[in-house]
Amino acid sequence: MQKIIKKTINQNLISYKTIIRGYSKTNKDNKEVLIRQKEIIITEVKTTQKNVFLPDKINGFLIGDIGESAFENNDSIERVTLPKQLKNIRKNAFRNCKNLKTINIPSSVNVIEECSFANCTSLKSVSLLNDIMIILDKAFDGCTQLEKINMPGTSCLLNKDVFDNTAFYNNNSNWEDGVLYVGKCLVTAKEVKNTYKVKEGTTTIASFAFKDNTELTDVVLPDSITHIGYLAFEGCEALKSVTAPKGACDYETPLF
Repeated sequence: MQKIIKKTINQNLISYKTIIRGYSKTNKDNKEVLIRQKEIIITEVKTTQKNVFLPDKINGFLIGDIGESAFENNDSIERVTLPKQLKNIRKNAFRNCKNLKTINIPSSVNVIEECSFANCTSLKSVSLLNDIMIILDKAFDGCTQLEKINMPGTSCLLNKDVFDNTAFYNNNSNWEDGVLYVGKCLVTAKEVKNTYKVKEGTTTIASFAFKDNTELTDVVLPDSITHIGYLAFEGCEALKSVTAPKGACDYETPLF
């Protein structure tokens, strides 16, 4: 069992553990090598501070993860500054932090897990800047004031319910003929009928995106598409064809 260490940093009682991670890296000879390094996982932060600043390192080791439920149900925090080289935000990490208004999500973050920011009802905007990012179920569900989402990456893989019950989701002006796009991702579609042409520039279709659109008959994908999520067309009983461009397009099976 990994030892949990507690330390007061910037007036916050932080519990953490160290792990060893392996990363592949291409060297100057164009050969792939495995690098092992110690990293910190933040397991819990107890604080009554409004503004929380987490350092980039603890005891010389990078902070790699905000662990599961680390800040969950904290009513005090309003602003959190995360480590610059953070990689993962784990399940329920900030869930029910109802007064959280501002958080920086570094461009180094690869994974945002289930319900990590669910019910952060004061959060108004978020930037998800990593070009390659995985965002899992209901990550921002119930963020009722979240109206601005900056997600410019071309490979953001996510589930259709990631932004459910947010101000962005509930704003009809953000929907295009029954389809919700965020950046270059088609997040979800509802009551789409007959033939639907995914708009140019779209790179990703979320998992379950077209679920239960029973009158959808054909889907035409643009040349820009690179990824189609798991069961993207589940329950589309009338669907006859999905026209994809020539070239590589990754997809998670099954699609139907």
